Amino acid sequence: MRIKNSHRRRVGYKNFSNFACTILTSHYGVPMKHESETKRKLLETAIELIWVSSYGSVSVDDICTKAGVNKGSFYYAFKSKSELAIAAYERHWETKRPLLDQVFSSQVGPMERLRQYCESSSRTRRKSRRLSARYWAAPFVRSARN
Repeated sequence: MRIKNSHRRRVGYKNFSNFACTILTSHYGVPMKHESETKRKLLETAIELIWVSSYGSVSVDDICTKAGVNKGSFYYAFKSKSELAIAAYERHWETKRPLLDQVFSSQVGPMERLRQYCESSSRTRRKSRRLSARYWAAPFVRSARN
């Protein structure tokens, strides 16, 4: 289906992605997700799965299944698993950087920096332990229910 630019302008869509999602949904009943939503889901899922296990043990199928995304959408958003992993780690760094900048501020003395770092590490470790415990316990809980 070819969509004319004049129709796009007349409808008033600023972004062709939004226009295409609306057309596909309204004409064909196909619920198309925005690319940014798909990428966000894939990035969050990749960080979570790689954190819990490891890069080598997580497959593209695992990531797609957990994120609820088709494999075709995965390869549309990212060229490979390694590209996704790099993007996921960059996003993770972007979220952690403000905290680390605050902890290691040059306006704070060395002992206070060390104390803040220890507290921050302890909080992060507690969070990751709770997350890991959930994943490690899951197979045992399922088998106990059966």
